[in-house]
Amino acid sequence: MPQKRIHKCWKNPGEPIGYIENHRGMARLRMGALRRSLGMGFIPANKAEALAILKELQQRHRDDQTAARLGVRLDRPTAAARPVIGRPVTLYQAIQLFREGPYRSLATSNRWAYERAFSYFCTRDCMLDKDRLRALFQERFDAKRSLPAEGKAEGTPLADNTLYKYRGTLSLFFREFVIPNEWLTVDPTATLGKLRRTYGTNLDRPTEEELEGLIADIMANETASDYALYIRFLSITGMR
Repeated sequence: MPQKRIHKCWKNPGEPIGYIENHRGMARLRMGALRRSLGMGFIPANKAEALAILKELQQRHRDDQTAARLGVRLDRPTAAARPVIGRPVTLYQAIQLFREGPYRSLATSNRWAYERAFSYFCTRDCMLDKDRLRALFQERFDAKRSLPAEGKAEGTPLADNTLYKYRGTLSLFFREFVIPNEWLTVDPTATLGKLRRTYGTNLDRPTEEELEGLIADIMANETASDYALYIRFLSITGMR
């Protein structure tokens, strides 16, 4: 029988309700019917902050249960009175606003592309400042390796093409969401060094001697002699 898939999560000891789960590389809070993305990567560096947010909500939940049991009403600000984030101050706040807005209308495959890019490049929160973002993204771009999971010494290496796709997706996030909202004026990923692509195929045309030798070898084989005409045709039309 296939084994049941086990999802890794973070929990506060002694708390029977609520946990932080790994949702496509990002930390997501789950407590009863509540599901809320915390806008941070599911990495060991963010564990303490994520569990602190969870602990606060768990305490509020216990307070609500106690108030209902005693028949009293807690004096808390309503949703309308709570502060609303207008202009994001940090990178994670901008990502969270993106998820609450245009992210919802994207196809599933495009959402996955954004989550992978966020998970690789946005490994820690920082101020929404072009210089700080450039430093963070350049560090991750040069690493070419995912962050190590818990219990592992090093992360998984990334192919150049994969890293190139992640960079392009992250650039799209800034060019089509952050910059139009006037939260930044430049794309911080634009200064990342271009990947050097190497080609192993010899693109030089064969010499006439090499071509005649190839055709002679083909003609010597009676079963393959018909291919001599194809080789001659390819040499005329641009064989390389």
